[in-house]
Amino acid sequence: MKTLNTLFPTRLARRALLAAGLAGAAALVAPMAAQAQEQRRVAIVSALGDSITVVQSEPTTGSHFKDRRVEDVFPVPEGIFDVYALGQLQQGLAGANALLIPLKLKSASVLGDTDKLVDGGRWVGSDMLNQALKELKATHLVLLRPLRAPARVQMAQNTMGQGQLRGLGFYLDRNTFVRAESEAIAARRGFLAPYVYAELSVIDVAQGAVTGSAPIRFAESMTTNSVDGAGDAWDLLTTKQKIETLQESIRDEVAKQLPKVAAGLGATGANRATADAGGETATRVRP
Repeated sequence: MKTLNTLFPTRLARRALLAAGLAGAAALVAPMAAQAQEQRRVAIVSALGDSITVVQSEPTTGSHFKDRRVEDVFPVPEGIFDVYALGQLQQGLAGANALLIPLKLKSASVLGDTDKLVDGGRWVGSDMLNQALKELKATHLVLLRPLRAPARVQMAQNTMGQGQLRGLGFYLDRNTFVRAESEAIAARRGFLAPYVYAELSVIDVAQGAVTGSAPIRFAESMTTNSVDGAGDAWDLLTTKQKIETLQESIRDEVAKQLPKVAAGLGATGANRATADAGGETATRVRP
């Protein structure tokens, strides 16, 4: 079993923060611009969480028993994935005619149960966040939060998985034989699938209404490249590669889904590729 320190060592966490271009995003004062008083004021929050979950599918004894799931939760130091996601959201909204106010949470836990922030198409929020939005005079909120949905891991020719996934993590199966693309290569035993299960929403603060929403359900399998299919699926990626793979998955899925919800801002468009992730000061939200 991997320990917390070997899974997410602090030094790697700091490097990930620097790579996100937001290592200095910890100011306590929101950006204020006189010329932007009449613009939309868009707060941006990522609340994917302070941990990742490794979901393992393990066989049980007896033909009438289904495989069982074992879940291990690992705390994530310094909120590296929310910091990274915040930067990607900010980049993606750079083309909107609005003042962007990224809010760096001290911890995603300050929002309470993120499943209860939205009730259908109605914004409920939390006392802390609603007060912050009021003080910032935010007209809109762009929110990325965990989504719980059935596990659907994309394989070469189909999908598989049991139970549900939520937020960020890895789906690990050490026993299923995965068919190789070439018949000359033996079937590989086991696979590892990074996953991002989240919901991206746009909220009109004054109306208390969700004006745009898009689910993110990404889970894609990886298998060993060895000809004989040997090796532990967990070791397919190093710790650094695991961090980078989750970040890349967040980046790609945000880029894919953000244009679908940007209309909820009345935005003229989103341009992730041309923005500078470190160009704005982030407001730190404390409980």
